[in-house]
Amino acid sequence: MLRRGLPLSAIALCTLSLACMDQSSGDPGRDFQNGTGTYPTANGTGYAGRRGTSYAGSSGSAGGTAGASGAAGSTVADGGAGAGSSGSSDSGGATDGGAAGSASGDAGGGGAKGTPPAACVVGATATFSLAWSLEDATGADSTCDGVAGKTVDIDLVNVSTGAESLTTIPCAALGATTCAAPAGQYHISMKLRDAGGNVLSEIVAWLEFLVDGQNTAVTSLPFQVGGDTTKGRGFAATWSIDQATTHAIESCTQANATSVRLTAGMSTFDLPCANGKGRTTAVDPGNYSVNLELIDSAMSPLSVTQTMSISIAANQLVFIGDVPFDVN
Repeated sequence: MLRRGLPLSAIALCTLSLACMDQSSGDPGRDFQNGTGTYPTANGTGYAGRRGTSYAGSSGSAGGTAGASGAAGSTVADGGAGAGSSGSSDSGGATDGGAAGSASGDAGGGGAKGTPPAACVVGATATFSLAWSLEDATGADSTCDGVAGKTVDIDLVNVSTGAESLTTIPCAALGATTCAAPAGQYHISMKLRDAGGNVLSEIVAWLEFLVDGQNTAVTSLPFQVGGDTTKGRGFAATWSIDQATTHAIESCTQANATSVRLTAGMSTFDLPCANGKGRTTAVDPGNYSVNLELIDSAMSPLSVTQTMSISIAANQLVFIGDVPFDVN
């Protein structure tokens, strides 16, 4: 995710070749809405390996020595269990990413689930505020009852440490403020489930930042339920514009900007600049090189972001983050 102050690098624009002609105009998604709510502190249960989106499994314990790291998870899937290394004479307890070795020093086996450290800790002062709305298969506004949504799983993972906190709250809350966690970079997943526990839709904020003593609001995003669940729901982003020299905030009109072009692999999507937010249409699951351009009325770029490598899974909406465009 991009945050203000991170460097923007110039990216060469596509020429008008077939490789750059796959475009969708406008913002196909509904406007994102704000929501509020709270939920109590709760620690998540352990996984065999650290949760995916390219994070390798955490080291496990095997016979008192460290086990090997678990395999990286595929797009927001759990990572594989870590293989245990040779144990010492004492039997190590099974921890996240690996099984314990035996007391005789045999190699530890993989696959044992453990409990990862909790992302939220006593004394931490940083929180996230999350919110969501509901859409039916056509993208029209709906409600939790309208799409048979009952609960939302909120999974908070510290990117640096793998510490995780998982909480489930009612869908009808339409929002939550997380328990307090240390400052740092976090991966957030929100899964909408029906009464039987089946996942109806998922929203992923692949990289969000916490600052000590602050509440970081993540823009409200829509759970879309129904339609082609073999497709990724698309990429979403918010954006702002500022003067590169004075850092004064500018409107799209002041910057002569008409659209934000999001390029994902070989596809491009033009989103109205004035909305300040938007999302693409559905895309195939997979890994994408993604960048965004602020486009003026002459269809020329005013500012271009760095290129990011982002994974998206079926039935998943990926929030890229708040994109700051610097203009001269």
